[in-house]
Amino acid sequence: MKNRSVRQCPVARGRKSVGDAWSIQVLRDAHTGHTRFDQFRKSLGLVATMLAKRLKALKDDGLLEKRRYSERPPREEYTLTKAGRDFLPALIMIGAWAHRHWHRTAGTSEQK
Repeated sequence: MKNRSVRQCPVARGRKSVGDAWSIQVLRDAHTGHTRFDQFRKSLGLVATMLAKRLKALKDDGLLEKRRYSERPPREEYTLTKAGRDFLPALIMIGAWAHRHWHRTAGTSEQK
């Protein structure tokens, strides 16, 4: 099988957008209704700088949209774009796959 560049391979392009340690979890939380920075931070336990980077990357990749909901003080929220909403079936499949094939034992992952 030939190696295809990231531009040519849809799996590689998708992984580039959501394949880091936190992006899928941010999208999961967005699908459950989280929209505000503090909601994501509380749910994920991420430091503010890392969360800000993930939100920006997901916005830049077209999966999230940033909208201002308050002028004074200035406050923004993040909502899913069509591309972000279209990711839900993949998110469900990843969760189902993990549920079928992995379980937690004493804090480590073991395959069934």
